[in-house]
Amino acid sequence: PASTILTKSSILLSSSSSSSSPASSYDDTMRVRSILRMALSLAAHFAGYEFARNAALALFTSERTGFGGGEKGGGGGAAWALPLAVGCVAPFSVALLWLYTLILDKRGPRYALRSTTVLFASVLFVSGFAVPRTSQNGNGKYIVFGLFVYQNASVQLLCNQHWGYLGSVLTAREGSTWFAPVAGLGSISSALAAGNVSKLVERVGLNGLLYLGGWTVLLSAWFADGAYEIAEEHGFAPAARDHGGMKKTKTKTKPKKKSRPPGREDDDSRDAPPDGDDARDGHGGHGGGIVGLARRASRLFRRVPVLGALFVEVLLSQSLSSLLNYLFLTGVRDAVPDDSARAGWTGSCYAWINGISGAMQFGALPAIMRLCGDDPRWVWMVSPVAMAFLTLMASWKGSMAGGGRPSLFWIGAPFLAMKTIEYSLRSFAVEMLYVSLDYESRFVGKEVIGLFANRIGKSTMAVVLALIAASWGDESEIVRRRMRLASFVVALGWMCCSLRLRRLLPPKKKKGGGKKTHPA
Repeated sequence: PASTILTKSSILLSSSSSSSSPASSYDDTMRVRSILRMALSLAAHFAGYEFARNAALALFTSERTGFGGGEKGGGGGAAWALPLAVGCVAPFSVALLWLYTLILDKRGPRYALRSTTVLFASVLFVSGFAVPRTSQNGNGKYIVFGLFVYQNASVQLLCNQHWGYLGSVLTAREGSTWFAPVAGLGSISSALAAGNVSKLVERVGLNGLLYLGGWTVLLSAWFADGAYEIAEEHGFAPAARDHGGMKKTKTKTKPKKKSRPPGREDDDSRDAPPDGDDARDGHGGHGGGIVGLARRASRLFRRVPVLGALFVEVLLSQSLSSLLNYLFLTGVRDAVPDDSARAGWTGSCYAWINGISGAMQFGALPAIMRLCGDDPRWVWMVSPVAMAFLTLMASWKGSMAGGGRPSLFWIGAPFLAMKTIEYSLRSFAVEMLYVSLDYESRFVGKEVIGLFANRIGKSTMAVVLALIAASWGDESEIVRRRMRLASFVVALGWMCCSLRLRRLLPPKKKKGGGKKTHPA
């Protein structure tokens, strides 16, 4: 029953705090309810995104509604349209990030999350309505192009806002217990949604899948707004007392000291708005548009060096992810020529990715964290080392195999490992990093890195791959062999950046120290 879950979760949350008074227990119960609602919101977001992503990709590659004809690499529309669309994601992400910071600084994180989520749902509803009505005259593909770009750009923006909230209401020690199960719930919802896409398409069609994605995203907005409502009523909303642009809590009085999460009673300065140059820029830097946003991000990275190191680390990891995704798609296309068999094979691969990620988040990660004393810094080296080994093996197997092509196993293994690391290990380590930082780092720096570094890494690699395919073709095994070797080189670069990032991370705190460690 729900009451039993709340009781056990409250006990789990309270176990990381030395306080055991009735008032503290009540506050912990309210925090648990808020956390669970945000976790459900994140799960609904992932499910809605799966519906939107599959529908957008199918519409994009369709000959009737999109840019079909390029799947075999024969110069059809998709051969140039897909790299172009991926390349457009990065600049659109910058514009979306500017809009988000504008809303955040004027209305606060609750309104920003609500607005951007409803906007995403509206785009899905409008696309589902407009695409079938404009496809007859050939204009539907432009709507599909915009849909593809928007859903790729917005997923990280929305996801980071959920995690920003969780990182604000939990201490670092509590996060080591909660982050993995919350991420695991998201993996399960993604797996369930992706596994039922084919059945849903048979019943409602691709446009109906867009409508379903829109309603699921609205459900995510409802859960998230409920989480913020609980936090504001009980005085633990992110920066509720200090952030100048945020709406005041419903109590209209300063929250009592006991309302602060255990371990953050004297942590108020972490959430205070910055002064100096940041304050003269209107705190958000939105007065200068995108240029002001860039200046704000630059000052933030100088003030918090670990964010600058994380920016470069994300840039290289996403470049590697994009390259492995390309090698995976082209390799499977050649190894499994039948469309239905190929769709089933890739579907099974993604099912394994989500299944392994969920198992790690619910079981393996919490157990490993206990063995490591709740210190997540090991993740930053394990991930690139594992990928360097797998990419080296795939390159070696490809050069040794007959015909110069590796087996299907070595085509899929690096891609599966990279996606599993992204969904489980890296997502956990990144949230553990942000939970120790201040308000601006969690709600602005996180979005700059999540949107700009993430998308610019993928977009840059997509443009490079498109130029290579246009110059030498995507079926040349010599080119593929060099790409596999290049993936190993990128993995080594990622390893070097991860080592630098690990050195900048704050050392593990001793027991009883639940406070944030980075200066505001």
